[in-house]
Amino acid sequence: MEEQAITALIVTVLPMLGGLLVAVKKWFNISEKIKSIRILMDSVDDALRDDKITEGEFRTIFGNYKVVVNS
Repeated sequence: MEEQAITALIVTVLPMLGGLLVAVKKWFNISEKIKSIRILMDSVDDALRDDKITEGEFRTIFGNYKVVVNS
């Protein structure tokens, strides 16, 4: 009887833990994507402040864009 209770507990708890780990991983990925987008938006904002975009600013924006697209 005790072995059945332990088995039932394991069968119930392990999938729940697996689901929790998947949810945490997805949240981490979403969080990283949001961070990348924020960095891209900040670089665009910085470049537009003086109404002219230099080559260095463009390279920074494009680099940040590639990070967003590839993540």
